[in-house]
Amino acid sequence: MDSDRTTRSVPQADRGEARVLAGRYRLEALIGRGGVADVHRAHDTVLGRDVALKIVRDDSPDPAALDRFTAEMRMHASLSHPNLVTVLDAGADRGRPFLVMELVEGTTLGGLVDRPLPPGRVATIAAEVAAALAYVHAQGVVHRDVKPANVLLGENGRVVLSDFGIARLRDVDHGHTASGFTIGTASYFAPEQVVGSDVTPAADVYALGLVVVEALGGRRVYTGPPAQAALARLQQPPPLPRGVPAAFADLLRRMTHRDPERRPRAESVEQSLRRVLPALRRLPPLPPLPPTPSGLDARASSALSTSATPVTPGPRVTPPLPRPARTSASRTAVHAAPVTTSARTATAVGPTQRPSPVMVAVVVVLCAIGLVLGAALVDATVSASPDGDAGALPAREEAEPAHLT
Repeated sequence: MDSDRTTRSVPQADRGEARVLAGRYRLEALIGRGGVADVHRAHDTVLGRDVALKIVRDDSPDPAALDRFTAEMRMHASLSHPNLVTVLDAGADRGRPFLVMELVEGTTLGGLVDRPLPPGRVATIAAEVAAALAYVHAQGVVHRDVKPANVLLGENGRVVLSDFGIARLRDVDHGHTASGFTIGTASYFAPEQVVGSDVTPAADVYALGLVVVEALGGRRVYTGPPAQAALARLQQPPPLPRGVPAAFADLLRRMTHRDPERRPRAESVEQSLRRVLPALRRLPPLPPLPPTPSGLDARASSALSTSATPVTPGPRVTPPLPRPARTSASRTAVHAAPVTTSARTATAVGPTQRPSPVMVAVVVVLCAIGLVLGAALVDATVSASPDGDAGALPAREEAEPAHLT
């Protein structure tokens, strides 16, 4: 993408040769591209207005993709809210379905989160997105792909949640997702999506929490290859930038709680954000999130990013361990990742007892096996949004490819 704006110019020659769909929609600039569909700026020659037109590409013969797009059209057309893109029309061109939506002039949140944003502005945007989520959840819909690139910021200050390409009705299986696969963007998965559990509205709340933290800190929370980014949230909660006010920090921790039952509902999130907003408006941007690894050390990261290759622990020299003080016994835990062993043992030792090198080696091997199995599980369940960042505005390129494997 050249820009995050919809006002990219179109050569005059292209305008003259532009295709016209359904006898009225003249295609102009390409403003978004997803997994199976493109979004064009188009001109409605009947009503004399510009619109956004989303159409399945010629190179998308997959019947499941066409079914998914048709389901999106019907679902999106049934929704009406100020913070959602309005559907205007639908049709087909040479067997390819298309969806006509209002054109939101402006940018996306994805084009702004490369630097910390003022907390007041972040909370304002998040409250509007939470209002949209509260509405769609009340209609029995789970969005499943809340991320900065799908949050449109209109030039008139309007905030719009876009791209219902992978949204679904709760408790209804349309057969669009193969068993054993999770659809969405790995960096914004909720923990229950990582482990393949049922996806509920709580997953959208979790993703919104990550979006808020990213906007506050100017950096994506969980980075790296899909498997690494997905597994990281199972090991540690998202860090918050320094200086987040207590009430705001408490809300973000609840939104990103690992247990979906402990997260607030979207309407509660909206109410809480509007309560803290007056105090946040006076604050300048917070310090950026430090570029720290997402909870995995270099060895674990390498194992996850190359999980297709068996990982065998190499020779390891265990240095002599210090003798514990005689005044107290020592007890610590050995974590599954990163694969390290503490200078103390995983069990209580007496005043004169030292851990055996064999015990340390066994613990290291078991931890490595756990990492390989965890990476294999995530690689078997993670796949990308089939329609990427398509929406009424062009989406910023995400760090991961369109299809995560």
